[in-house]
Amino acid sequence: MIIPIPYERLVRTAPPMMPIDGIILRLQPFSAQIMAMCEKNQDFQKAIKSLNSARFISFGTVIISYPKNEPEDMVIGILVYDYKSKIYKQDFMVDIGSKHEQYILYTSFHGMKSKKYLKPIGDFFKKYPCYSRECHHPKFEDIPLDIQPRALHAIELAKIVESLENPHLIPFRMYVEFSWSLIKSGL
Repeated sequence: MIIPIPYERLVRTAPPMMPIDGIILRLQPFSAQIMAMCEKNQDFQKAIKSLNSARFISFGTVIISYPKNEPEDMVIGILVYDYKSKIYKQDFMVDIGSKHEQYILYTSFHGMKSKKYLKPIGDFFKKYPCYSRECHHPKFEDIPLDIQPRALHAIELAKIVESLENPHLIPFRMYVEFSWSLIKSGL
C-alpha cells in the first residue's frame, strides 16, 4: 500500500529539480517483467535508448514481430528519435522463447559492455538475418503508418526539450504531481 506524504513535507526536504527518467520508464509500454529487469539491472536500463532523455525521445510504443528463423522468439522493436543526430533509431529487445523470463537487448549504445542480457546490434542481425540493417536507423517512410504520427510528435517534442536548460530534470512539484497521477492510474 502506498501512503502519500503531504506535499508540504516533501517540499521542505526535496531538491528543487528531479530526474525525469523514472517517470519515462513508467510510461513505456513494457511488460512487468521488463520493468523488473530494468530495476534489477542498471546496465540494462541505461542501455535502453527510450529511457535516455538526455539524447532520445521515445515514441511510447513498441513493434512486436517474430523472426522466421526463430519463430518462438519475440522481437520487441523500440523506436526513438535521436535529437542530437536528428535521426530515428530502433533497438531490439528479444524475449527468448516468448516466455517473459529472459530478455536480450541488442543496441549500439556506446560504452556498453556485452553481457548475457546486452549485446551489440550487429549480433542481432547475425542471429536474425531476416531483419535488414536499415531497420536500425529507419527512414520516416519505413516507419509503420500507424506509428508515423508519433514519429512526427517526437521531433516536435525534441524541439521543446532542446530549448530547456536541463532537459532531463523537471521541477519537484511537477514530478510529485505527475508521479501521483501515475500512481492513481495504476502505472
